[in-house]
Amino acid sequence: MMIVQNDKMSGPSSRELAQRLYNKNVELENRRRRSAQARVPSDPNAWQQMRENYEAIILEDLTFSEQHNIEYALWQLHYRRIAEFREHFSAALASAGSTTSQGGRGPSRPDRITKIRLQFKTFLSEASGFYHDIILKIRAKYGLPLCYFSEDSENQIVLEKDGKRSAEMKQGLISCHRCLIYLGDIARYKGLYGEGDSKSRDNAAASSYYLQSASFWPSSGNPHHQLAILATYSGDELVAVYRYFRSLAVDSPFSTARDNLIVAFEKNRQSYSQLHGDAKPSAGKESPVQMTAKGRGKVEAKVQPKNANDASLVR
Repeated sequence: MMIVQNDKMSGPSSRELAQRLYNKNVELENRRRRSAQARVPSDPNAWQQMRENYEAIILEDLTFSEQHNIEYALWQLHYRRIAEFREHFSAALASAGSTTSQGGRGPSRPDRITKIRLQFKTFLSEASGFYHDIILKIRAKYGLPLCYFSEDSENQIVLEKDGKRSAEMKQGLISCHRCLIYLGDIARYKGLYGEGDSKSRDNAAASSYYLQSASFWPSSGNPHHQLAILATYSGDELVAVYRYFRSLAVDSPFSTARDNLIVAFEKNRQSYSQLHGDAKPSAGKESPVQMTAKGRGKVEAKVQPKNANDASLVR
């Protein structure tokens, strides 16, 4: 009888622990929002604490994590920092341009740009290490063999059978799939704000992460959408369109790809019109630029693809 009582008092279950950590993060997030509204500094340690809590939830209870979109919340925690760096970098560039137009007076703006770039790169490198680490922890926690990360076809066949036998292994596999997408996004941002040869290396790394993610969960359209975004950076519109279609032609399509296909085809139509001297339509015809996406709103003349990972849930 005493043994039973001791068992009951042995500690909280994984679900209970996950719920406690989740509640803590809800409280920390509410405090952050109140601080932002009051325009006062928030707790500098809160960000790290929230990240550790989210990581612990994922490793404790993937089912709970799935139900509460913890992996997405963890990514948004990182993306808020990324967005802040991007804003600071854009502001520094604008300020540098303004200084140049005024004859070069004022503080050295190039030094500020270099400093922000270095801080941004440092943060992205640390975030990349974090996601590599969490993949290894998920693999160890849920028994995913190291050869999951191998392209060996025989290993893939064996592991697919293991995944069917174990719901936990399948959950772990999907979690790794998402982490690889985030790693791809981090590498992509490194490339966007990198210099020289590092840009091509980071873009190649992003492509590799997205392809690995697609191999982990072929039913997901998200990796193909990100590969399409990457293709637009190099101006390869054909590959971009192909990847957008691939993103939709799966069991779990990524709906933003449809909007970006509309953008891509409109961009192509404009290029064709300019090539043939038809940029200005006759007065009796409605301009194709007035075409609508999902029946609402006009497609702008200057078209840019949407990156849904920056603002929407990755499933």
